[in-house]
Amino acid sequence: MFGKAVAMQSLGHPDEASQIYQRILKRNPESEESLSNLILIGMSKQNFEMVREHSERLLELHPESTVALEGLASWASSAGEHGLTAKFCTLLVSAVPGHFEGWFNLALAHQKSERWEQAAEAYDEAIKLRPQSCEAYTNLGIVREQLGDEPGARAAYDRAMKANPRRWPRSGTWRCCWSTPA
Repeated sequence: MFGKAVAMQSLGHPDEASQIYQRILKRNPESEESLSNLILIGMSKQNFEMVREHSERLLELHPESTVALEGLASWASSAGEHGLTAKFCTLLVSAVPGHFEGWFNLALAHQKSERWEQAAEAYDEAIKLRPQSCEAYTNLGIVREQLGDEPGARAAYDRAMKANPRRWPRSGTWRCCWSTPA
């Protein structure tokens, strides 16, 4: 039954896959794979209540689940809860220090909460992991400006232009960058 659910999900039939995963969970409430896939389906459909529900269940079973922490951070971000977003992203990067999206979204949560120093530190970590990230450099520039660090801001903007000259300057850098499987 799990294989059929995965196939339905892969073929672009998330509702049918969700129904099968739900049936699996009725028989086995601790199916981490089903919970993980329901979280991913919820994220792809931007059904953040579904994401929250299944992320909380998965986190109870597996406290360092990357998918569950990503899900809860995504849910908190969608609700505009920047403090909760930062909390879940902090847990995520503690569990997986090389998680670019975790660092980027931690920085973004701090930035939206006007915690400029913490935002700059988290963007620096994200940039170490993905030095070609135009968005991270651009947002770091914005944060450096807020800190009154004009040379630092200019350097960040210069790096953003070098990282991807065709995409800079661009609007909409205030976005989450969760990766979800295609």
